[in-house]
Amino acid sequence: KVLGSEGQPGEASEAFRAASAADPKLTETVLAEMQKLWDSAPADPRPGLALLTLLRETRDSRRSVQVISTLLDAHPNLASVLAAHLEPILKEDPKQPFATYEMARALQHVKIYPRCAGLYLAAFRLDAGLAPMALRRLEECIEAAPDCPDPYLAAGTIHAARGKFMAAAETIQHAMEKM
Repeated sequence: KVLGSEGQPGEASEAFRAASAADPKLTETVLAEMQKLWDSAPADPRPGLALLTLLRETRDSRRSVQVISTLLDAHPNLASVLAAHLEPILKEDPKQPFATYEMARALQHVKIYPRCAGLYLAAFRLDAGLAPMALRRLEECIEAAPDCPDPYLAAGTIHAARGKFMAAAETIQHAMEKM
């Protein structure tokens, strides 16, 4: 706690991890303290990454994905690191819509548009409630890479699945105009 209050969040994160490793009974306390540390120093990604690592060690996928989402919002430059954390989560349980959506976001940040488009579509298929967010992200992909057909096709498929056939047709027409 002292290191965190003295403006040394990286060192404090390491001390918390060591405490958790030394006594697994302290894990929940350490997680709570690491969360406080991260909340007090959001500009420094190290406490968030340390929290994520500990959550992954405890196999808390739900909280891991929440931390990944927040880190991705605050530190998009960590997208490839965060994608590496998402891979085992999705390998363990590929039917997690929010984890799938976050993997798509991470890949979008590293400009892997064909794969991220497929993942946005997969996230929608797992949870139709993600449609507005997925469509917004697919529009961003289309703007960033107008020659890539995958975001158009994914967006058109989502529109069609939602019964919005005119929007689906317009999306496909825009794709044809760009190709």
